[in-house]
Amino acid sequence: MKKIVLWCSIFLVLLGIQSWFTFVTVHFPWINLMSVQGQWVVKSLDDYSGSEQLDVQVGDVVTSVNGRPPGEHESVMKWEVLEQAQSFVIVRDGLETAYDTTVVKDRNPVGLYPLLIEAISVFMALFLLVKINESRSSRLLSVVFLCCGLVFMSLGASIRGDTFGKLVINFAFMALPVVFLHFLLVFFRERSDMRLPVGYMSLLYVGVLCNALLRIASLIPGLGNDYWINYFSSRLSLVLFMIGFALNLYLLTYIYLKHRKNQSYLATTIKMVWICLAISFLPSIILSFLPHLIFQTEWVSSVFTGWFALFFPMSFAYLIATKQLYDVHMVLRRILHTLFLSTIPSLGIVAFVSVLYISEDSYKKLSYVFVVTLILISVLLYSLEYITTKLEGILFPRKYQLRTALKNISKNLGSITSFHELKDIVLVDIVNTLQVMGGVIAFKYRHSRELIHEGTIDQDEVGRLIDAAITQHPGYTIMEINSHEEYTSFLVMTRKRTGTRLGLEETQWLNMIVSYLSVSLENIFLIRKLTSKLEQLASQIPNEQVAREFIWFRKLMFELQEKERFRIATDIHDTTMQDLFFLKRRLVALRDKSKLLPEVVAQLVGIAEYVEVINTNLRQNCFELHPYLLQELGLLHTIRKLIDSESHSGGCETVLQVRGEEVIERWSLETKRHLFRIVQELLNNAKKHANAGKVLISLEVIGRTLRLTYQDDGVGFDSKRPQQREIGSPGVGMEQMRSRVLHLDGHLELATSPGCGVQIHITIPTKEVLSA
Repeated sequence: MKKIVLWCSIFLVLLGIQSWFTFVTVHFPWINLMSVQGQWVVKSLDDYSGSEQLDVQVGDVVTSVNGRPPGEHESVMKWEVLEQAQSFVIVRDGLETAYDTTVVKDRNPVGLYPLLIEAISVFMALFLLVKINESRSSRLLSVVFLCCGLVFMSLGASIRGDTFGKLVINFAFMALPVVFLHFLLVFFRERSDMRLPVGYMSLLYVGVLCNALLRIASLIPGLGNDYWINYFSSRLSLVLFMIGFALNLYLLTYIYLKHRKNQSYLATTIKMVWICLAISFLPSIILSFLPHLIFQTEWVSSVFTGWFALFFPMSFAYLIATKQLYDVHMVLRRILHTLFLSTIPSLGIVAFVSVLYISEDSYKKLSYVFVVTLILISVLLYSLEYITTKLEGILFPRKYQLRTALKNISKNLGSITSFHELKDIVLVDIVNTLQVMGGVIAFKYRHSRELIHEGTIDQDEVGRLIDAAITQHPGYTIMEINSHEEYTSFLVMTRKRTGTRLGLEETQWLNMIVSYLSVSLENIFLIRKLTSKLEQLASQIPNEQVAREFIWFRKLMFELQEKERFRIATDIHDTTMQDLFFLKRRLVALRDKSKLLPEVVAQLVGIAEYVEVINTNLRQNCFELHPYLLQELGLLHTIRKLIDSESHSGGCETVLQVRGEEVIERWSLETKRHLFRIVQELLNNAKKHANAGKVLISLEVIGRTLRLTYQDDGVGFDSKRPQQREIGSPGVGMEQMRSRVLHLDGHLELATSPGCGVQIHITIPTKEVLSA
């Protein structure tokens, strides 16, 4: 808020100053009658001034200004120059002639160049303050441009004898080389860590301040002759300016000679800044300021040598645009390109106006029209992107909706960790945004396919299209997301709810979604593959002394697995199981309250019982994913509950034998969780792969060792035959079990052969068990 108030205050101050100077420039013509002190005789005339248009000649005697003696006119008293006069009377060859300055047509003979330099300088100052205000050197450079802008802002009012204009141009003119020298010292310290002397800067600033105070003192009545104070102050300003200019050239020359052998970018930048300063200010110093100090006259009017100062802000704009000063080249290049593009329509408008309005001085008016038009069109083009972005929801509602949806979907894609999360996180938003009847994300594997759908869509037909690799269909929009050796994925959309196909803009939006999905799915696949490889690695790392640094790795893997199991169990409990519970309640309510046929009631009872079976199975799945009884009832009770559940579900006969129960239950919760997962994996293998009729599990503590024995009468397998390890394959479970045993600093022995069942012996030391 404070910054906004500060920027508004600066803008209002500059606007007020500019308004006053514009009023003086437009209201008063530039007469520029120079008189000889004590005798009000015209000493010299300036070309293009108002006196030239009034046919005033050198040697004419001024006898009256605005009906009063010339010595009482303010500009004559202070500057010995006749300005801001409505009328005056001169005597030539004994004849008295009165002149009315209001008839002067050309009141701004110097043209538009001061306004152009002022606009560029003030723009560069504000640009640096807004874009690079964190750099001290950039803030100083913005002050340099502000001083340059103030010089040319006050030029028109100053040459017309305006006191405030004289004060502003005097102060800004003196401060310009001093602040620029300060900028160079700070800039070289920031960029190359040069430690240059800065003690003399305070003396230069004191000189600028003293001269400004001297000029202000001339405004106070009774302090002496105003003319001599202003005369001394103006010459002191010229001297300070030239001293500051010489110091700048000396500093740049010294640093350039020091670094030119390095062939660095700094040497090139210094050379360009040196040339820029020389071209911008040497013509004014040599042709105007020095002759004025020495010969009391300018060889070339400073009003015209000041044209070269235009090179100063433009050259620095180039240095910034080419990243030789500050890294804001993209913004500045955009502004310059905008100005270039605005030139063509501005010239067209000026050409049209010139056809309608033709007069003797029309070229100057057309110049003003060109500058104003160029500025207005440039501002419009530059701000067009900002305006359309802010009003996009009103001007382009569909485009805005698609852009917003794309932003949300791309944000949500970062939270996906599995393929099944695609529906709730991505697919629902795509279907709702495009307003289609339904959509599918399809995965085609080597021997199967998987469809994740949302809305109304024929999954069988989509499956046939995917199997046949058909991507062109009148009723569907089919896009391939990615393809590699293990699966190919597709995004399929139906027609819109209105029966029309997706438009070009919506298809392009869908292509962007597919590109995002491609990266996300590839990341998920790589994560799954990496997880599998890591689990395989964790199971194969020996728990020897030389490999103990890998213990943290196993610990991390197990923690991640438990967190994922807990998340899945919570999701099932909080969503699917709750939905099934309310579904059963509605079925029961429908059975009890409605007058239905007996056979319909029997069907409702059967459906409710089937829902209860599903709920029971889900509850069991939640228990297996997150065995909460470990903490409440202990390890052995939890294992017995697991065995009972397996027996009720039609599994094999399982016998559990335990010795040393008290010792086992005293172990840490994490250790008991590892043992539960080992037993759980043994039972899963017996149910899925062993085809066993009987399983024996024995847990006994012998001394300081826990011995876990597993034995079944199943089909067995060839333990010497290498197994292909893929995501979701049975071998991963055995590797997980072996990894947990190694993590507990234990040992696992496997004895099996085809047709002879499986025997597994696990020993774990009770004192050196590690908590995960």
